[in-house]
Amino acid sequence: MRVDPIPAKYAIFGDVHGNLEALNAVLESMKEEGVTHYACVGDTVGYGANPVECVEKIRALGCKVVLGNHDAGVVGKTDIRFFNSAAREAVEWSKETLNGTSTSFLSALPYVAREECFTLVHASLGHPEQWTYIFSSFEAESFFPYQEDAVCFVGHTHIPCCFSTNPSRPLSRARSIRLKPATKYIINVGSVGQPRDNNPMASYVVYDLMENLIKFVRVPYDVATAQKKIIAAGLPHVLAMRLEWGK
Repeated sequence: MRVDPIPAKYAIFGDVHGNLEALNAVLESMKEEGVTHYACVGDTVGYGANPVECVEKIRALGCKVVLGNHDAGVVGKTDIRFFNSAAREAVEWSKETLNGTSTSFLSALPYVAREECFTLVHASLGHPEQWTYIFSSFEAESFFPYQEDAVCFVGHTHIPCCFSTNPSRPLSRARSIRLKPATKYIINVGSVGQPRDNNPMASYVVYDLMENLIKFVRVPYDVATAQKKIIAAGLPHVLAMRLEWGK
């Protein structure tokens, strides 16, 4: 019996990190892309000056969201002593800033979530609570065996790219990727709130299930306002500067 494709277009995003200006711009872009569903790979808070507003906007989407390491740090589920000093300061500030509703939302998030045809995890499968980074195709190889679905979306590195079991192209930074049968993919959606690939524009992914197509989308936003808010909140200035550096 032939199974017809699911007529859905997903926006998968993450690493918002309290950057409301970037999140608003991305949500507007998603409307323009004709998105019908949403999913989030975590780290809604940390670094930026609007953690409450960002949590509320994502909570209102009613979509699958997984726990990120900064989210976990805010709710006491991971040891922030291993964070760099600026990240630790931002986590502590976010912890004091969040209201009870936002904290409860983050506390209840799972490490891993599955949609109809893909998996979400912040860093990597296997032991997601260890927050292991995937920077290379060599590192990705060790996580494919844990993957039940053909596609797994991740964040954490803030660098958009696609790893696959296709031996001829294990790593791709193409703007769009047509998924192939009998192939597994780990797709890093990049970062909404703090990109680190030398491009300051916010990043997210559109997954068109009808077309079996992954599209990486970049969105400009009001960086200057996000920077002013970080400085006004008394957070480390480096967190503001890296927004314009894209790294």
